[in-house]
Amino acid sequence: MKKIIMTLCILLGSLTLWGQTNFRSINYAEALKAAKTENKLVFIDFYTTWCGPCKMMMKNVFPQPQVGDYFNNKYVCIKLDAEKEGKELAKRLGVKAYPTFFVMDFEGKIKFKKEGGNFDGTKFVAEIEAGINPNLTPERVKERYIAGERTPELVESYANLKLKEARQGRRMNQELVEEAMKVVSDYFNGLTEEQKLSAANTFLYSYTFTQSIADPKAEYMIANIDKFDVEAKKNIEKYVSELYQIELQNIMNGTNPYDEVVYSNLKKLIIDCGMNKEGKWNIPFHLIETHASGDLNNYLTVCENEFRQMPEELKAALFPYFHQTINTKDKEILKRTIRFMRAQLPDLHTSTIYFGITSLMQLEKEMGTAE
Repeated sequence: MKKIIMTLCILLGSLTLWGQTNFRSINYAEALKAAKTENKLVFIDFYTTWCGPCKMMMKNVFPQPQVGDYFNNKYVCIKLDAEKEGKELAKRLGVKAYPTFFVMDFEGKIKFKKEGGNFDGTKFVAEIEAGINPNLTPERVKERYIAGERTPELVESYANLKLKEARQGRRMNQELVEEAMKVVSDYFNGLTEEQKLSAANTFLYSYTFTQSIADPKAEYMIANIDKFDVEAKKNIEKYVSELYQIELQNIMNGTNPYDEVVYSNLKKLIIDCGMNKEGKWNIPFHLIETHASGDLNNYLTVCENEFRQMPEELKAALFPYFHQTINTKDKEILKRTIRFMRAQLPDLHTSTIYFGITSLMQLEKEMGTAE
């Protein structure tokens, strides 16, 4: 067990050493020329300086190793501000939403267009690949899966297709979500040890398909982390880090119930592996432990004093879920919570505000103030 933890710490500590998407400092014409020379496609990210999702894509998605590996190998990537240097091209291509992504050949012919971001790097890559690959169209993917094909690429595409279909209604279709997860689990259970450790199957351990440390896939990944081949480790170390951090965030925001043993183990791992060297998790630790004591007034005092000091991604993990952490009928506590949340709005990222409004409205409704 000590060997596993030591290996895990080494991998997590080297998280920032691996690649990211290479957006070149060239214009559109130069990108087309480079694509022809290098036998690649052109990938264009149209953004604006005020676009929240654009910033989230650049900060959280494009730096991911598997995203960078995919785009750097197949595309000449450029970013264009749709209100500045990319304004004329954006108008010619009919860009009306941000971000908007284009894949083109070296002659400038559009092969795929996608409006809006996807903050799951694995899903984002799958969407782009499916858009340019005729063998990965929804119809073709279903045909191939029903016919019995079970390659890593196809299983991932079919499971992602199920998840995409699950999100198409006004509410998430949990039956389709369960079908997608069963596709992945059945595939995982049928793999040999060698196949489970291969780079082609690392998608199985991404947060898209492995969302709990209690998942057998997560248990396998962590127990065998030092056995993955060199290429696979580029993704595995990120998935382990992401999984443990999300577990902690879910305790902080009340999505997962507080369990002293589970929390203590997570806290110890994060500290032992050097993931808290700069004190990033000190405030979440304080919030979780204060909330666990049961004193909501004291918890709100900590929020009022320390929330603004947290990194934006941790604010985004807590703010939209305050209705879960403040689970009370006490009118004074509800009033204080609403006052606190409203005071944070001017300083929050647009996307954090957007997802937090529902929580604020629920608290106001509890107070009887919602219209």
